[in-house]
This record gives sequence, structure tokens and C-alpha cells, in this order.
Amino acid sequence: MYDTSSTPALLTDSSITAITTVFNPSTNNKIPSIKRPIPKPTVEILRRLLVHSDGRDKSLKVTQYFGKIILWLHINKNKTKYPKLYSRLNVMTSQFSNTRKIIRLAHFLEPYADFKEYVAGKRNLPRTAIPYEHVVHTLGFINSIVSLLNDIFDDLYCLGKIGILSKSVAKRSEPIAIKLCLVKFIMDFCFCGYDLFGCKFSDGVQAVSGFIAGILSFHKLWVKENSYNN
Repeated sequence: MYDTSSTPALLTDSSITAITTVFNPSTNNKIPSIKRPIPKPTVEILRRLLVHSDGRDKSLKVTQYFGKIILWLHINKNKTKYPKLYSRLNVMTSQFSNTRKIIRLAHFLEPYADFKEYVAGKRNLPRTAIPYEHVVHTLGFINSIVSLLNDIFDDLYCLGKIGILSKSVAKRSEPIAIKLCLVKFIMDFCFCGYDLFGCKFSDGVQAVSGFIAGILSFHKLWVKENSYNN
């Protein structure tokens, strides 16, 4: 006996008509083709990334922590051999850090918008949501609060450091911003934990973790810009 479960079903008159309608050369019907995204030129993606503040911030972050990795791996051990390079890399990493904070001034408006949506119920889950979705929703709400506070204290620290506010404001804001950053970014755990807990790690822990976080963030923006309007 034949296993009829694996054999195709018999064609009916209606199904034959439908098939001939699609494939009949005498008709004007065409099978829709799948549109593949066209990759954008690298220069165009870079231009679009550097137009907005997030792109500039992530570009500077990658460069800043790459410089710290060079300092950690080689230059710090040969300060006398490369005195000019050591000085310039130190200045670069410090100034890029300050520049990134200035670029991100008033960035708290973004997490504030997320926080408002949670409070207003625009992101409420349906009753059929599974426990995992409830956990993610709760973590998202907590993240919006932490991000909002972190950006505010980052702004206070930045304004105090550049002299617009009192220097004491910067000193008081910096440790709070570090603690909030620890909660906010898992990838930056080692970087923030170094200052928060006083762990006796080498400078490479900060440099490598910050560099990886910068690369991942930059790649995320790159993919977003490359797929935009495709």
C-alpha cells in the first residue's frame, strides 16, 4: 500500500485555473520579485552617522578607548622612549572624553520620553503576555529611570568640569553618574566597577571594556543607517 500522507493532493478545476492564471504567458500577470536591500557606499554611511550626535559620540568613543588600549599595552611601559606620543595620547583620550560629554548634553530628553510612555501606559503589555515579557517590560521601565538620572548627572558633571557650574558640582556628580552607569550598561561593568568598588584591575580593563562597548554601539548605528530607506 502507498502512504497517501506524503503524496500531493489532487488538483481541482479551480486550482488548475489559478495556476494557469499565474503562469500563463498570454496574461500580463507576473510573479512579484523579492527586493533585496542595496548596500550603501561606506562613505555615505559614515557621513550619515557623523551628522547626528549619537554617531559622533560612538566614533569618538571607539577612538578614545583605542588610544587607551595603546597606552596600556605599550606606551605606558615606554614613557621615556615615546615621551611625545605618551603626552599626546593622554591629551587625546582626556579631551575626547570631555567632547563626548559636551555632545551628549541634554541627552536626558530621550530617556525622559521613554519614561513618559511607560507612565502613560503606552507600553503596557496585553493580558496574554508571558512572564518573560513582563520581566523585560519591568527592566525597560527601570532602565528609562536609570538612564534619565544618569544623563542628568552626566550633564552636571560636564558643566562643572568645564567651569559653567561650580567645580564642586562636578566632584559630587561624578561618583553618582558612575554608579548609575554601572546599572545602565552591562558591557561597561568592568569600566564602572573599577571606580565604584576600587578593584585593583589594570587600566586595560577599562580600556578594553570601553572599546568593545563602543564597537558594538557603533556597529548597531552602522546597521541602522545602512538599512534606512532600503
